[in-house]
Amino acid sequence: MITPYLDQYRFARERIFLRKDDNDRCLITVKNSFIDFVSNPVAQGLVLRLNNIVAEDSMGVIRPFTSASTTQTYEVSEPFRRRLDDQGYTWLPGGGQSIGNLLTSDLFYFRQDFHETDDSILLERNLIEFMPDIVSARFPPLRAAKTNIQLEFARIVESIRRSDDYKGRTES
Repeated sequence: MITPYLDQYRFARERIFLRKDDNDRCLITVKNSFIDFVSNPVAQGLVLRLNNIVAEDSMGVIRPFTSASTTQTYEVSEPFRRRLDDQGYTWLPGGGQSIGNLLTSDLFYFRQDFHETDDSILLERNLIEFMPDIVSARFPPLRAAKTNIQLEFARIVESIRRSDDYKGRTES
């Protein structure tokens, strides 16, 4: 169930590039398919949280530094640059390098349109909100299992707490 999300995450890690230009600006180049444009939002898949990565202009708007037919390049925000610098990241000139493991769970989310309503996608519906944390974990299947167990445990406890048999009893 998590395989399509892992594939999207791995694809994004290799298709998002960090580099420093000749004027010492730290830049990120992103495929259009990861950007939620107002005129063309991502229907399904991995969506970058650009507000956690790139600098805004003086009006608080995120604008690309340069645009190409399939990519956008942005200047990274000062907090994001400092975060990478604190991790010992070295900004390379030229084409730079792929973001790789630096694409952490706070920098993206998944949009998925669930049409089915049966139990066959219950697990996926449970986990979609947590999928960035799952796919970026060291052991994604283990993280998915742990997350699902925690969610199901909380659901069961709440179900018991609301049942008629539990009414009038005190929690200890």
